[in-house]
Amino acid sequence: MEANFSGANFKQKAEFGAASTGKIEGASFEGNANFKNTRFEESAIFNHSSFDKVDFQRSLFMGNALFQNVNFAGRANFGNRTVFKNKAHFNGSTFDAARFKDAIFEGHVNFGRYDKSRTTFVNTGNFSGARFDKKVTFQCALFYGEAKFYKTIFKDEVNFQGGNRNESATTFKGKAYFCSTNFRKYANFKNVVFESEVSFDTYRNNPTIFEEGVGFQEANFTRCDYHYCIFKKRADWRGAVVTSSNFRHALFNIKLAKKGRIVFSKHTEVGSNGLPEGAEWAEFEPTEHLTPVKSSEQNRPQLSNTSRKHEHYYGDYPL
Repeated sequence: MEANFSGANFKQKAEFGAASTGKIEGASFEGNANFKNTRFEESAIFNHSSFDKVDFQRSLFMGNALFQNVNFAGRANFGNRTVFKNKAHFNGSTFDAARFKDAIFEGHVNFGRYDKSRTTFVNTGNFSGARFDKKVTFQCALFYGEAKFYKTIFKDEVNFQGGNRNESATTFKGKAYFCSTNFRKYANFKNVVFESEVSFDTYRNNPTIFEEGVGFQEANFTRCDYHYCIFKKRADWRGAVVTSSNFRHALFNIKLAKKGRIVFSKHTEVGSNGLPEGAEWAEFEPTEHLTPVKSSEQNRPQLSNTSRKHEHYYGDYPL
């Protein structure tokens, strides 16, 4: 069975779910729901709905896109340059497999909690190449499968912070990839639990960059890779539990060396220069040019190709 809305143009509010104060259950879409190339000129409300498999590729949401407390039992595809012009709320929803590859979010985005429900990704959550123009939260989210943020751009603050005493921590049970990711404002990873490997490594010669600081306070790491990562402002690992980490060729702002704004976990060994093994101090100029300071090498080595074995590629990202 297929519900086919491909190419449709909803000129007024399209409401398929319950109002925030109502008791009506949301819509149920059995089989394939096809919303490819659909244009929603006002709010699109799918709260409390359920989908077996749904495709919103290349769709345009002009108003608010509300998918709160939705059950995506099959693959949910919002990728391939689907555009969200206003708020996009997926908080409290459960995704079997979520694909937001190359999606464009121009308003505030919420993948956090809805009442007591956490946003949950049962299998892969793919946000590679996505662009977030305003604040986005993944607070208290739960990733069971791989989390992919290859070449994702966060233009505003991003919040992965774990919950408080009565809330659950944001948890990545599978591998998490923030490779070649651009964090242009503050990135908050406080209290986050990484049960498997997390990588902030370079990808296809493009490093991961933290432009305005990052917080990993009280986070829990199994293994973390910051290979070639660039930290332009403050970076804080106070209270973090770190089993293994790699800072080889990572760059830190020399202007912050004596200001107490670069703080490592007590589990991370630092050398006489105050940095972990392989990391370097660098001067960051307004032109974005960077110069390693007191490097033992004549020239900064070329970024290595870190494409991992057994990965398959579609376009510019691993699938």
